[in-house]
Amino acid sequence: LPTNVVKTLYSEAEAESWLQRECGGSKAKAGWGLCVLFVDEANAFKDSLKFLYSTFAHKYQGKVSFARVKSARSFRTESLAEISKSAPAVVAFCNGQLSQAEVFPSDVTKPLSRIASRFGTWIMSFYGGKKCANMIDLGKLAAEDLRTLPLKTLKSLLQKNGRACTNCIEKEDFVKELEIISKRVVDKTEL
Repeated sequence: LPTNVVKTLYSEAEAESWLQRECGGSKAKAGWGLCVLFVDEANAFKDSLKFLYSTFAHKYQGKVSFARVKSARSFRTESLAEISKSAPAVVAFCNGQLSQAEVFPSDVTKPLSRIASRFGTWIMSFYGGKKCANMIDLGKLAAEDLRTLPLKTLKSLLQKNGRACTNCIEKEDFVKELEIISKRVVDKTEL
C-alpha cells in the first residue's frame, strides 16, 4: 500500500488547515467533503490497526481524506480536545467543519475481525453527502458558506428541507434557493 495516503498531523493549526484544504469548500480534495481523523493518545496506531486504517485510506482515496494526530490534548479547539479524552478514536468531519463531527461508534482497539466491516459501513454511511447535509444548521450558515459547499451537499440540503429546485441549473441557483430557506429558518428562531 502507498504510505502517503494517511497524513500525520502534529499541531492544531495543521489539523485545521488539513480540514479546510481537504474537505472544506468547493475545491476540496476529498470528493465527498469528508475527512476522517485518527486521534491517537495511547500510541495505538500500529500493526493491524494501522494496516486497516491505511487500507481504507487507499480504498477511498480522492473521496475521503484520512489523517492521524498523535495527541490532541493540548488543542484549544474544544471538540478535538474532548475527543482526545476517549482516544484512541476515529472521527469524521464533514465539509471541513469542526462542528460537523461524528465519532466512530466502536472501540478501535478491538480485534480487526470485530471492527473492519463496521468501519467500512460507517464510512459508506457518508456516501452521497446526506449525512453531512443533516449536520448543517441552515440558520447558522452564511450565504458565503453555502457557496463553498459541494453541489451534492446543496442538493441534499434542499431535499432535507423538503424542497425540490426543478428550475435550478447552476450552483448559484441552488444557493439562492437555500438562502430563501435559511432566511425562513432564522425568522422562525427570532419569533
